[in-house]
Amino acid sequence: MQTVHDICSVAAALAGELAQEQQEVLYSLCKAAASELRLRLRSGVSPEDCYEAFVCAAAYLALSRFYTAAEGDISAFEAGAIKISKADAAQTAQRLARTAEQLLSAYVTSPDFVFRRVRV
Repeated sequence: MQTVHDICSVAAALAGELAQEQQEVLYSLCKAAASELRLRLRSGVSPEDCYEAFVCAAAYLALSRFYTAAEGDISAFEAGAIKISKADAAQTAQRLARTAEQLLSAYVTSPDFVFRRVRV
């Protein structure tokens, strides 16, 4: 699947050098992020309609989850140009997730909308 490959390429470029096990985890997270975001696209919008935004948003979301997962196991983490201490991991993950949301905001249904009830 080309989309997942492109998402993994972007995520790997942002993360820098990773051990084989970390690469496998990141690949799984990229696949999951692509599936999640695909389901959130508005009706009639496909990943191809917003390809660059979709790929970047999924990569950011996957990295967000990657850093969240690593948070409990590390005191400091360095990948490429990104260096994160344990104290920074949660904030970095939140920023990455927020950036992913912003990148796709024009193409997805609002995650904040909840239809509670109708008064008659």
